[in-house]
Amino acid sequence: MAHEAAHVVQQGAERPKFSPKENTLPSTPVTARTGVHTVQRKSTFQPVAAAAHQTVAQINAMSLSDFQEFTVRQLDWATSPHLTAPGAATNLAHFRQVLSFSHEPDILSTCGTLPVDDIIAAGIPAVFSHLRHYARGAASSRNTAWLRQTNSVTDAVNWGQALPGLEGACTPGTLQSIMPPPTPLSDPSAFENLVSAGRDADFINYVTTCDPILSATNGMEITSYLALRGEGADPTTYFGRIRYVRNFHRFERKALDGIVANEGVNAAGRWLRPLTLVLFSALDHNGAFHRLSGITELIVAPRILTIVLEGLGTLGDYESRVAPLAAQYGIGGRIDQVLIAGHGSPAGIELAGTATGGTVINESLEGGAAATHRTATENLIDELVNHMSTDPTQRRIVLYACLTASHEVDPTGIDPNNPATAAVQIQSAIRANPNIRDFIASRAGSGATVLGSQASQWATGFMTPDTFWAPPRLTLQAPHDPFIAAPKIQYVEFGPECGGAVRALVECWAVDQAMSPVGTTCRDAAQRRTKTPSTTNWDEQIVRGIYQVALSNYWSNGRIIARMVNVTDWLSHLEHDLDHPQGFDLWHNVGNQLPGGDIDTIFKALSPTTNWTSEARIRLIFNQAWMQHDASRVSGFTTALDTFTSCGDVLRYVDTWLVHPRITTILPALPPAAPPASQLIVAIMEAIGNPVALPLPATLPHHVEYLHRLLGTGTHFRDALNISGIASGFTTEEDILVAIGRNPRRSTSTATSGSASFGASLPAANVDLNRDATNMNDFYLEPFWRTGTVDHCSRLNVRARPWMSQRLDTIPRGHVVQIVGRHRNWYGIEHGGLIRFVYKDYITLIS
Repeated sequence: MAHEAAHVVQQGAERPKFSPKENTLPSTPVTARTGVHTVQRKSTFQPVAAAAHQTVAQINAMSLSDFQEFTVRQLDWATSPHLTAPGAATNLAHFRQVLSFSHEPDILSTCGTLPVDDIIAAGIPAVFSHLRHYARGAASSRNTAWLRQTNSVTDAVNWGQALPGLEGACTPGTLQSIMPPPTPLSDPSAFENLVSAGRDADFINYVTTCDPILSATNGMEITSYLALRGEGADPTTYFGRIRYVRNFHRFERKALDGIVANEGVNAAGRWLRPLTLVLFSALDHNGAFHRLSGITELIVAPRILTIVLEGLGTLGDYESRVAPLAAQYGIGGRIDQVLIAGHGSPAGIELAGTATGGTVINESLEGGAAATHRTATENLIDELVNHMSTDPTQRRIVLYACLTASHEVDPTGIDPNNPATAAVQIQSAIRANPNIRDFIASRAGSGATVLGSQASQWATGFMTPDTFWAPPRLTLQAPHDPFIAAPKIQYVEFGPECGGAVRALVECWAVDQAMSPVGTTCRDAAQRRTKTPSTTNWDEQIVRGIYQVALSNYWSNGRIIARMVNVTDWLSHLEHDLDHPQGFDLWHNVGNQLPGGDIDTIFKALSPTTNWTSEARIRLIFNQAWMQHDASRVSGFTTALDTFTSCGDVLRYVDTWLVHPRITTILPALPPAAPPASQLIVAIMEAIGNPVALPLPATLPHHVEYLHRLLGTGTHFRDALNISGIASGFTTEEDILVAIGRNPRRSTSTATSGSASFGASLPAANVDLNRDATNMNDFYLEPFWRTGTVDHCSRLNVRARPWMSQRLDTIPRGHVVQIVGRHRNWYGIEHGGLIRFVYKDYITLIS
């Protein structure tokens, strides 16, 4: 009696409160008796769909994404006769573990292409741990080394095994900074190069032993480390033998051996070898100062004694070591000459600093009136000068850094209407904020030699020839730029680096405009340069385009002349800086600064260059900005975009804000049967950037209409479109379907007139409840893959349908059930080889 009473209590508890509107339950209209109510139910899904019960072999052949997708489309997959047959229990258990693993965060988006059979063969569940580590690096939200998404379980496992050790050695965020994605993405990454060389454990040992500063964000820390190991040198062996250098991997082996010898030289060895002190930057964001052969030659030069001071955290740290080094190594306690090497600008030179967890703190040599580190700079330079010759004419300081002899003037306050006034303003700004070369020269004493660079060019050597009469003297040797330290007017006409040339133009323009009568030296030099034959050199064509615009339209406008420096810098960056410039950056800093006619002049000047003709990314970025002025450039944009294969390849170059105004030109109203990559990439990026909300509007956005037409009446894009491949590195097909309101897993909203023609309103049935000879699915359950236990009752009724339908069985309290889906107040569970239903209030979820 007690047992039956419990059923009566449960029966009352699990009775839903039906209303015809709220309980729109399954399949073709049926009549169900629920207590005293008789209710007609309407379908909330496509009522009939072919069931797809796959064999063990067929599931093994699937990718992880395909397998999970299959389990959603066929929610009762695990009750298939193929998987409940004798001998299939192990396979089914493996499949369940793989499916559960696929539901973990970031797994499907990173491991989705891995074959199910390879995952199982790698050994489950142990392999899941390695794949979780791999997923951390392959996920878009990573805070660790960039790992490539792969369809090789072997690669994923190997990378997943290597990652935790590296994460343990490096502070959080450091790996993300020093092991970025490669450019292009088809190249091996820094992480891949390290692991494939079998040097990951060695690198961990180096980091933990020597504590180098890892600041290069383009993979050069790993490239340089591997290059040093390729020379047969283990950097840890220099620890304790070199006292004044911290980052051993940034030097060639020959240089490190030379540093050991120089630091250990005795008094006799110092005789007749004047001291050259090199202050080397602690930071290097792109590895430009790694493994410099010119520095190696300077270190091993036999007639001078070169001591390198590197890797210190503050300018004060550098200053504190000057006197002891001069006393120990200098003839008579004097420093003969100084080389300062680091990333530079007119305002200063990056020298001291730290990099922890991807966060960089630097102290630069600075001479401007409002410079943060001006006092520390004065102290360091004064300390150097105090330990050099008492005769200023014998002091020699060379600055190996970009643009240190150039100037930069803020154009904001420059008078655009009066050239004479503008000239005075420019020259006053230069006096108030001298470049770092001029500032150091002012403290080195009258007659001292201080060499700086007019440009952003790299010197390849730092010594004059060694002669019988005199040891080598410091200099800047740049065979590709013989005018690197020349007078500015020469750089206007002949300087090969565009940033230096245009900065020189601004200064020389001001000199001419301040004269009475107005001088023409600068204008004449610029005109002669524009009349030289066109070239295929990127920098030269930038200079020609900028000069043409300045000479034709703005020679009396000092503000625009000064603004040309910023425009030039952005154009220059595009040649080598593959990460920083994007379409919007170019538009904002170049296209939005000048009228359309000027853009045409400058961009047309660049179009014959080797960079333009050989690099699709250049054409892609420029045409994207150019088409804001000129609609005819859309074809150049799409042609360049067609050379890429995925959204991930173009993320850093394409900006939907610029693409959107031309969307109707890029995407035709009726998609072709085989759309080009450019159309698919643009449509996908637009969809994710501008998703639609449900219910769908009566008039769909153009890109949504385009994707709906590609989708047709199906629930997934046809395989031939390769949507997953096109979306790789950016998003997933599922997210695209959500963004356009066509994902059955996340949306069951009724369609409006705007989408009805595409059959987007109802999800397809995904359960074959009847299991009759028709082999057709006849019910839809919202996927919900969990396990639970029976609770709050002694026995729980099991029913054929998710309402008070026929009671088929009961389950005792504490029994574990496998839940596959849910419908309102009911869970669908696997029971007796079929999908059955229990009232969810009596289930406690456990996983």
